[in-house]
Amino acid sequence: MDKFKCWRHRRVWIKPASIASIRGLSEIPLVERSFVENWVMSGRPLVGRAVNPCDHGNENLLPLGLMLHLPEAPKKRLNLQVDSTAVLKIDEPLSIQVVMSTFPSSMVEKVKSMLSRLADYPIQIQVFGSVFWSYEGGESYMTENSDIDLLISPAQNCDLSKLAKELCSLSEEIDLRLDGEFEFLNAYSVSWKEFASNATELLIKTDLGPKMMSRYQVIEEFNAP
Repeated sequence: MDKFKCWRHRRVWIKPASIASIRGLSEIPLVERSFVENWVMSGRPLVGRAVNPCDHGNENLLPLGLMLHLPEAPKKRLNLQVDSTAVLKIDEPLSIQVVMSTFPSSMVEKVKSMLSRLADYPIQIQVFGSVFWSYEGGESYMTENSDIDLLISPAQNCDLSKLAKELCSLSEEIDLRLDGEFEFLNAYSVSWKEFASNATELLIKTDLGPKMMSRYQVIEEFNAP
């Protein structure tokens, strides 16, 4: 999958004519299969995810996720795979500004307060998780107690330790359930909550799965020209 330099958290559109070839469809109930087919046919994107041990080992298969939202059924995430030739395009995650209308009304002012507090940091803030699926699905997957998953891309002059601590403080001070990751230029990411800790070894998330790296190495790679 060299043609896809980064796919985790990215929006992935596939060709409607390729629906039948999606790996994982045959193992799920018909109502769930119909949800996937309708989603793709309506021109909505799936999301790239990390490779996991249950995936078929074909290197040409791109791992994708889709959140099911069926009436009177709990939310459920589907793990799918599609041949790389079926991909129409891959695009960046949605910015938090684009999805503002998706937040429950009780959250909107809190989110604006968060953005104001973070305005001086050289970062780009995008979203994944329930916020994203609510926006793309056209109906709320969220409640007032839902997490807001932030994908934060910092510029090299960003003080990561200060930002991580600020995010942890914000979550308590403005009563928002914030979660998420720092994502670096090499597409590696790390939980900013974990980064805010004193851990010397950090769990790094990549397209090909998780791995452990020393905090020193993570910072060294972040600062590399």
